[in-house]
Amino acid sequence: MSRASTLGLSGPATVDEPRRAVGAPARQAPETRVARHRARRRRVRWGLALLASLLVANALAGERGVVARLTAGRTHADLLAGIEEIRRENTALRERIRRLREDPREIEAIARRELGLMRPGERLFVVKRPPAPTGARP
Repeated sequence: MSRASTLGLSGPATVDEPRRAVGAPARQAPETRVARHRARRRRVRWGLALLASLLVANALAGERGVVARLTAGRTHADLLAGIEEIRRENTALRERIRRLREDPREIEAIARRELGLMRPGERLFVVKRPPAPTGARP
C-alpha cells in the first residue's frame, strides 16, 4: 500500500481499506449500540417511574387530592349538622313567638317569673329557712 492510498488521495481502495465518504459517521460496534439502547430504556423507565410517583403523590396530597376531598367531606358534614341545629332552634323560637303573641298566660308567666309582678289582691309570702343551730349534737 502506498502512502497516497492510505490517505485516500489516489484511486480505488483495496479490499483491506473500505472507502468512506467524508463526514459520514462510522458504524458502531453492535455491543455499543446494545449498551446505549439499554441505557436509554433504563432512563425512560426511571423517568416514567418518577412521573408516576409524582402523579400518585399529587392524587393523594394535591389541591384536589384524596386527602383534600376527605377533609372537605368532613367539613361539609359538620356544616350540614350546624345548619340542622340552627333550623331546630329557629323552629323553637318561632313557636315561642307564636305563644307570646297568642297566649296571654305565657305573657303572665314571664311577667311573674322575670319581673316579679303580681295580680291585684294577691299576697306575697316569703318563706325563710330557720338558721341552723350552732351547737347541735348529732
